[in-house]
Amino acid sequence: MPPVEVEWTSVIGLANQTLTTPALIDFVDQFASVLPEDVCTYIRQIHRRNVLRNDRLASQLEEAVIAMNGQGVTPVLLKGAATLATAPVERRGVRLMSDLDIMVVPDEAERAVAALGAIGYEIHDQARPESRGMSS
Repeated sequence: MPPVEVEWTSVIGLANQTLTTPALIDFVDQFASVLPEDVCTYIRQIHRRNVLRNDRLASQLEEAVIAMNGQGVTPVLLKGAATLATAPVERRGVRLMSDLDIMVVPDEAERAVAALGAIGYEIHDQARPESRGMSS
């Protein structure tokens, strides 16, 4: 049972600051009957919107992986991208994310960039050649 005297504005403010608001959906679903209605409504709305965003990101991820695989590139999915690829669809909205972190081995980088360029992606910022790869 949640504490009775809670300053919900502060709780939601902290969740918004730490980008964890959608993760509160499980708490809301479990304790909706004793939580303020406006708190439940707000968290459900944020979660719903995040589900839509993450569904779009999942589609983009699938498109990118298929394009890279078509060029013989095997990407490694990191952070949120890995979560999108492995989490059950009904859990997609719990994590807030705004990008897709994908890594490829240096030997496949040019083919990966070409594959992504072929489906409309562009490079806006690129590391200097001497900063790429691992040093010994």
